[in-house]
Amino acid sequence: MVTVTLFDANHCPGSVMFLFSGYFGDILYTGDFRYKPDIFGAFQLPPIDVLYLDNTYCSPKCFFPTREDVIENILSQVHDCLVKNDRIFLGLDNLGKEDLLLAIAKERNCKIWVNPNRKEVMSIIGFPDIFTSDKSETKIFVVPTNQISIRNMVEWNKEMKTHAILATARFCGFNFKPFSAQSDIHVIPYSNHSSYLELKKFIKEVKPASVIPIVGKHVKGIFGTDISDRADMKVFQEFLRESTVSECVIPASVKRTMSLCELNNNACRPLKKRKIARKMTWRRPLSVGIRYIVSEDSGTDSDPDAIHIEREKTSTSCTEGISELSSSEISENYDSEQSDSDWEVILVTGKGSQKVPVVK
Repeated sequence: MVTVTLFDANHCPGSVMFLFSGYFGDILYTGDFRYKPDIFGAFQLPPIDVLYLDNTYCSPKCFFPTREDVIENILSQVHDCLVKNDRIFLGLDNLGKEDLLLAIAKERNCKIWVNPNRKEVMSIIGFPDIFTSDKSETKIFVVPTNQISIRNMVEWNKEMKTHAILATARFCGFNFKPFSAQSDIHVIPYSNHSSYLELKKFIKEVKPASVIPIVGKHVKGIFGTDISDRADMKVFQEFLRESTVSECVIPASVKRTMSLCELNNNACRPLKKRKIARKMTWRRPLSVGIRYIVSEDSGTDSDPDAIHIEREKTSTSCTEGISELSSSEISENYDSEQSDSDWEVILVTGKGSQKVPVVK
């Protein structure tokens, strides 16, 4: 028997962690998550054999305050701006950090402007009615993070005094601070991912036998920076327990189910993707960005890098002229047993013509 248990990942609306339990042991997959002390509630977590960990900020350099402390910081910044009757642009992603918006709306007793799509999504998930699409109703606006720029700030300030708040921790762990010279752009490290210290607390609590990073070492950070050290799980070695799971034996019923699934998936594949032997009458040469042209005379086309597919000269003249066909059309329409002549493929380039072998 295999059981799957879901836990709130404390990330964006609907995000969950998965606990798989069965003959293979117990595997916990966090996905994107933000740790908090009661993240599993009253559930008694079994000994975890394998933990797939959200290691987005798994580096001692990635330190940022708790979500509650950051919200207090942002509320203070919003208060200072609105007291001066200034406008505020909040740079956020398309989904997530709704609890920040809710805290602002409650604290200021006002609505927040969002685009119609986001407003509809919030309505669908049952979020409180704190949003508006009428710009005249508020001075707090949610915009995509990539719209927070020096150029846009210049334009916005021409309309009225404006402050921008970038609620993100994506710059943590690097030796630079964006917009540090701008007094009207405030970067505040609000994150839906766990900090390095929170990850250590999480590992201490779970005590897995092994940890596998979800973000691989090949992934690059902002501006192509190297963040491969964040995939090094040796930093948690002291918190791991010894594995008690012996070699995994797959039950016969599972093997039968897997075999049936593979057969069904194979049957549902398009014919050209099925793993079955079939006769090949024509194969396209390994080229990219070329055209296949059926013609009587390869010299009639002006493209020097086109591939021309021609009939050998026979007593029957070609009357169809020139037409462009895809390789799949040629393969499906051509039958070597029914054709009254053979085909040859000629690659015409600036250096002259070259015959390409045809696979029959």
